[in-house]
Amino acid sequence: MLTSRQSRRLLLPAAGLALVVLVAGCDRDPTPAVQTDTLGEGEVTETVNASAEVTAKARQDVSASVGGVITSLEVEEGDTVEEGDTLARLDSEQVDEALEQAEAAAAAAEQIDQVAIDGSGGETRRAVEQAAAEVRADAQPTIDEARAEANELDDEDQREAALAAADALESSLETTVSTLTGFGEAIAAAQDNTAQSLSETLNTLLQQATAAERAQAQAAAQAAAEQEDELVLTAPIDGTVQFGRSGAAGDGLAGLGDLGGLADGLGGLGGLPGGLGDGADLPGAGDLGGQAEELPGGTVTVGAPVSPGQPVFTIYDLSESLVTASVDEIDAPEVAAGQSAEVTVDAVGDEPFEGTVEHIDLEGSPSGAGGVDFDTRISLGAAGDDEDSPAAALRPGMTAQVQITTAEVTADLVVDSRALVNRDGEQVVLRVAEVDDETVAQTVPVEVEAQGLEQIAVSGDLDAGDELIVAGYEGVDDGDEVELQR
Repeated sequence: MLTSRQSRRLLLPAAGLALVVLVAGCDRDPTPAVQTDTLGEGEVTETVNASAEVTAKARQDVSASVGGVITSLEVEEGDTVEEGDTLARLDSEQVDEALEQAEAAAAAAEQIDQVAIDGSGGETRRAVEQAAAEVRADAQPTIDEARAEANELDDEDQREAALAAADALESSLETTVSTLTGFGEAIAAAQDNTAQSLSETLNTLLQQATAAERAQAQAAAQAAAEQEDELVLTAPIDGTVQFGRSGAAGDGLAGLGDLGGLADGLGGLGGLPGGLGDGADLPGAGDLGGQAEELPGGTVTVGAPVSPGQPVFTIYDLSESLVTASVDEIDAPEVAAGQSAEVTVDAVGDEPFEGTVEHIDLEGSPSGAGGVDFDTRISLGAAGDDEDSPAAALRPGMTAQVQITTAEVTADLVVDSRALVNRDGEQVVLRVAEVDDETVAQTVPVEVEAQGLEQIAVSGDLDAGDELIVAGYEGVDDGDEVELQR
């Protein structure tokens, strides 16, 4: 069935002649008056019509993930910005406090003292040295006295023997002192090694026990720093700025309740020195919610509150003029990228814009009429810098109508689209012929090869030059006499 395409438009063929009927005489039943068009070669343009809306090339909202108060606006409405440009700065005492305490907790977690155990090796060395000194002090006078008495002996052999005994006694003393000192050093070294090993073991255990607390403190500090960065709003794309509205009453800083999670995170650091893990003093959701209820909503301006997730700005990329058409599911299979289109925008005048289909969605969405529409993007080209051009007046949201050319067919049998008639569920045309000196209508079944608003291309038992009735065929049956004027 091609009746669904009755919205399509055709160009008039080169051949075509309108004929007007004459009215029959009054002395008999009037012969139906008909108008005809001549079958001939021509071009049929098939089109799809659809309602549309002017859209931006890109549109992106800018919102803060944390609430606060606007302290500065770096742009004015209508300004052109580039991606990354600062749009506004916010301030939040709760974020500042959370950042300060999180950084303090992280710093404290990194300053845990190392454990050092004294093995008392030094005391052992000092005790041995003192013992050796006492042995020497006790024995040396006796040796010196024996050597002095030996030197007083007259008998040379006795004197040498006595001196040799004194030397042996002194040598024994040195051996004893050396042995005592060496044994003490060995004991002291063992004590030091044991103490060092124990210190290393204890420090390893301490580091393992506090690793989770340090990681948690560092994560809390990082989260607070990220929230501070999010108080600076920047442009996500190049485009033109439109202001939104600040947070409504009761929403102003409600989203900062997320900082309660930050406080909870620091609350788990109970093992840190000095009770730095106590997060009880950090702001939580309840504190912020109470303050948010006192903040009224309104236009974005310095001093206005901003709610988390509330669009503060919208950036529109207007570098290309676009419209988005809602193409009916019946017509969607014939629409493809690259097809030409005429776009009429109600607010800009009757002169249509020339466009090109860029894209048609793979998936449709329900339409208001109960069917399915497919969004189709049509480009009108670069916006340009001429402020006086009609394209410069286009604004996102304006309503439009599009006519997409889906096919251009050249055929031998083209006629005014009004010639097509549906009789008993069959598509036919009524041809005018001379039969027994009478002008009669002949019903001819046809196949429609191409169809537009004004013309159709057909095939059937027809020839170029045939005259087909295009008006006045109501009540005319096959074989009925008709009158026309050439």
